[in-house]
Amino acid sequence: MLKKIIINIKKYMKYSFKAAFVFLLIFVIFRVSFIYSAEPSPPQYPAGISDLTALTGVYEGDVILTWTAPGDDGSKADPPVSGYSIRYYEGQITRTGYNDYEKVKIYNSIWTDFVAGGSVETRVLTGLSEYCGRKLYFALKGYDEVPNYGIWNSSSDVGGLEINLYNSCIVKLIPPSPVNNLTVSAGYKNAILSWTSPGDDGNSGNIINGAIEIRCSPTNPITSETDWNSVSSGYPYRAVVSSSMIAGSLQRYTLTGLAIGSTYYFAIKIKDENESGWSNIDITIPKPVSSPINAPPVAFGLSSPANSIISATEKPSFSWENSTDPDNSGIYSYGLQISEYSNFSSFVQAPIGIAYSSYTLIEAIPDDKTYYWRAKAIDVDGGVTYSNESRILYVNTSNASPVNFSLTSPKNETVLKKPTFVWSASQDPDPPWTVKYTIYYSTYSDFASYQTITNLSTTTYTFISNLTENTTYYWKVAASDEYIVPSSIFSTEIYSFYVRPVLPAAPAGIKMTNNSITWDSVLLDEDGVSITDFSKYKIYRSSDIKILGTSGTFAEDTTQNSTLAISGYWTAIRAVDVYGNESANSMSINPDETKQIMISNTRDLIIEIPTEAQISLTGKIISISKSGNIYDIKPLNISNMNEIYNFEFSSPVKITFETNGDCVYWFNGIEYVALGGRIGNSITVQTKKLGRFYTGSIGSYKLKLVSSFPTKIFTPNGDGINDEINLTFSGITEESINAQIFDMSGKKVSDMTQRDFSWFLWDGKDSDGKVVLPGIYIYQVKNGKYTANGTVVVAR
Repeated sequence: MLKKIIINIKKYMKYSFKAAFVFLLIFVIFRVSFIYSAEPSPPQYPAGISDLTALTGVYEGDVILTWTAPGDDGSKADPPVSGYSIRYYEGQITRTGYNDYEKVKIYNSIWTDFVAGGSVETRVLTGLSEYCGRKLYFALKGYDEVPNYGIWNSSSDVGGLEINLYNSCIVKLIPPSPVNNLTVSAGYKNAILSWTSPGDDGNSGNIINGAIEIRCSPTNPITSETDWNSVSSGYPYRAVVSSSMIAGSLQRYTLTGLAIGSTYYFAIKIKDENESGWSNIDITIPKPVSSPINAPPVAFGLSSPANSIISATEKPSFSWENSTDPDNSGIYSYGLQISEYSNFSSFVQAPIGIAYSSYTLIEAIPDDKTYYWRAKAIDVDGGVTYSNESRILYVNTSNASPVNFSLTSPKNETVLKKPTFVWSASQDPDPPWTVKYTIYYSTYSDFASYQTITNLSTTTYTFISNLTENTTYYWKVAASDEYIVPSSIFSTEIYSFYVRPVLPAAPAGIKMTNNSITWDSVLLDEDGVSITDFSKYKIYRSSDIKILGTSGTFAEDTTQNSTLAISGYWTAIRAVDVYGNESANSMSINPDETKQIMISNTRDLIIEIPTEAQISLTGKIISISKSGNIYDIKPLNISNMNEIYNFEFSSPVKITFETNGDCVYWFNGIEYVALGGRIGNSITVQTKKLGRFYTGSIGSYKLKLVSSFPTKIFTPNGDGINDEINLTFSGITEESINAQIFDMSGKKVSDMTQRDFSWFLWDGKDSDGKVVLPGIYIYQVKNGKYTANGTVVVAR
């Protein structure tokens, strides 16, 4: 049974297969017949394209193709083709090479909406960035729905026919913009270039997998492609570096291997990812230029010997700090320079090639001389740095004492409590030729006990504290050299001097009440120090003001602060110390007069103070001093005896000078101005101001200053500019001429030098040849009976 079923199934399958095969065969036959019944016979192909034109696109990697469209069937307008087959290659594409896929590339498009045959078709090919800046050839075939393809003929296929002559173009390339701000800074055998990166396309977009090329020329600027191409080959003249850059970012590159001291001109180009995507030469103005430098060795100091040391050997040793090379090329050697001149214009010895930072002289240098020394470091490129100082060295192998000298003043004379000592200069016969002085002073002639003032470098000294009044002192000076063990010598004499007491201050605050004259107690000496030796007051009376204060006008002594006022008599009071020294006159008062009168102790100057001006003297006294023809009239504060500056009376006072001069001049701080002339035996002026007055001769105007060079102010500092003042006078006669300089106290400073008949100069030095202190000085030129006076200013 089972066997029968199987046999029946096999029979069924056999008949079913045959039926299916017959049906399929009938279907294929009829289908093929249907297909071929739709296509013309023979087949119609799209026409070949003969005017394909390739144009460079607008955007990078683009190409524009334009052509006359073929029809679906030959050149018929309708229907349009179903599509186009596109080929491109860097060489011409021939008919036979159209399908040479080993060379020719296929451009896959998704174009639609094709124009009818005979119309112009324009399409843009994109994505050709790989070929930016390069020339591509294009080939094109239309195809229909079968598809049947048209033919392609290049100009080379048809032998001279104008077919597809313009089927090639350069693929659109937008290179980076040229750099416009290239800068270069010099380094050690290198140059550091900086610039702002452009973009991938002009100034837009970042540059990925691009490059920079730097070229430098040691001969001329690189401003053109000709210059660019003329640059020597090889590094460092040409350097190409791969780089990715963010547009607008700051870029740097260090170009090494340059020669120190040479001048290089630089230019740069930037490339994007395209092989031909190079920018133009940078447009930096001015073109960057640089000269690589060698940084000299680092500054260093000297170690030994210390400055101004005395060497007892003629072959001293020297040492200094190590220097380093900031370029890390190393210190090649050191040098030592020894000179007799501080500017090292020549050398006594100058050893070089010293390997270490120390050196001992092999050859001796001469004894008893002053030397200047320094070291220098030299790097491997010849850069030199000198030590940051030079030092003095004295060579003195055997010492001699300073030479003899003598004292000048005070010499057995009377002085004030702060005397000035003066002595002649000693000299040191050995280096460093420096002498220091020590003053010894004592109240004992044998100096059993003494005090000293040490380390003086000048030959004068003024005490800054008071010595004991009414005491005799003895003094001498020792001169010492500055050798390793100093040697000293004393002055050839010992002098003495007597310190006289300082006068008491003049009584102040003079008043008259009823029949009594009163005054304030004198509490100070003239120097403003509290009086410790006050004794009494002396009263002077006279009906003649001009003789008041003479011995014949003495009236009485008193320890009180008052005395009688006697009609018809002027009264003046003086304070007296225990040594009998009398102060200057107080203000004189007369009960019959409203004015007060101040008369100098020498009675050659009288100041009349009217009632309305007397209030200005509250708490003050007037000090009168005279030197030659110069009077100093100063208001002093009675509380400390200090001068009161810029003082003025509330109303004018009358000042009378008993003098042989013809005119009174007042010093206004710059020069003397005439105030008044002689009337009878005296000169009287009225003024609200006190100060410095000079009495001279009107006849001096017959001797007149014509010119001054420089004008008034000169600077005797040795710089060769206005070191002296030159004065020229008119009115010079054949009579004797005396030209002198005085300070403002009237003390003679120096004689002027006469250059010719009317030309005199002063070099700003005193009679000892030392430059004077800055300030105002008086010149006085006397020629016969005539005198010319004026002022000059010494500045620094």
